[in-house]
Amino acid sequence: MSRYHDDSTRADHPGGVELSLEKLRILEPQLFTDGTFKCSPTCDVDHPAAEMRERIAEHLEVGDSRAAIVVSVAHLVVAAYSDDLDTVALVRFPPALVAKYGLSVGSRLLTVNTYGQVEAHGQLLYAADIVPGPRRVRWSNFSPFIADFLSDDTDWIESRKRDIPPEEWDTAQARAAERFQ
Repeated sequence: MSRYHDDSTRADHPGGVELSLEKLRILEPQLFTDGTFKCSPTCDVDHPAAEMRERIAEHLEVGDSRAAIVVSVAHLVVAAYSDDLDTVALVRFPPALVAKYGLSVGSRLLTVNTYGQVEAHGQLLYAADIVPGPRRVRWSNFSPFIADFLSDDTDWIESRKRDIPPEEWDTAQARAAERFQ
């Protein structure tokens, strides 16, 4: 049983990657302090940094792995695709990662997503930055974590990228073009 996520659902393609604390420290050094953090913008609980690291590790292990594409290297922006919402989330990262990972526009990465749903009066309430696509099937929000930036399991990550069907890469690219101008 997962400690922090809803165990009533399962990812079609679990991330299955292990968190690299060294890579996490580069991206989120504050998670190695004695501070507390919100696990989402709507969370009203302060979680200790150690718990947040555990949550991220679990996210990478059990979340749904999908296509992600670099859409800008000037201000590193990655479009992380969700098939359940048929959309991308645009996520900004430190520009230093461009050189570190040899990225260019169109570089393929792997996102590991977990999902959430908020409803009011029987209607889904989408997160402000989510524009659901025409083939959306469920959920109203997702949290994308880029596995390439958070794990040293490069063989597994590359294998999973190769297993993603060309149609998903094409859809991710199309949704990215719709959202990123």
